Amino acid sequence: MRQVRRDGARGQALIETAVVIAVILSILMGVYSVGQFASDQNTAGTATRAGARVASELGNGGYNGVTATGCQTTAKDPCAVDRQIVQNVCQVAATMPFVTSIAEVDIYRVTIPPAGGVIDLVDRYTSCAAGANAVSAAYTLDLRIQTHPNEAYIGVSLKYNYRSPLPLVPLATTATVSTVTLMSPHFS
Repeated sequence: MRQVRRDGARGQALIETAVVIAVILSILMGVYSVGQFASDQNTAGTATRAGARVASELGNGGYNGVTATGCQTTAKDPCAVDRQIVQNVCQVAATMPFVTSIAEVDIYRVTIPPAGGVIDLVDRYTSCAAGANAVSAAYTLDLRIQTHPNEAYIGVSLKYNYRSPLPLVPLATTATVSTVTLMSPHFS
């Protein structure tokens, strides 16, 4: 009779160990996936900061009121400036290993009323290709003021699709990261 109890106890211990190992592995895989997402989120923040820094420095690209034509076919075409911003964002974002695609890069004006920021004009890019044109364009160069003390705020946003590196962890999401900065002043 003793022998039967021992075998039963050994079998129970084996089953308990298997359950505990499965739970621990599931937790570790989840922690790894969330850690990778946090790492990509941090890299996306770095990408938007790089884009905002370039946007702040380039400002209106030396726009002097002369009629220009280009990718937006408007009198005040910001695409030459925007492409450099998008290129910087996409260059950093390309290092995110588990991002399946970049959905969009937005360059936008932020107005700062007393109650907080309001986004009202956006140039939206859905491609990181070198010659990509804006899908929607409203933030023209004449609105990118860099004259002290009335410099405009400019924001850069990155929206991307993330998929977990582990097939057993069903983490797939679309995330957005933004950075807002004040244009670098040009004294005249």
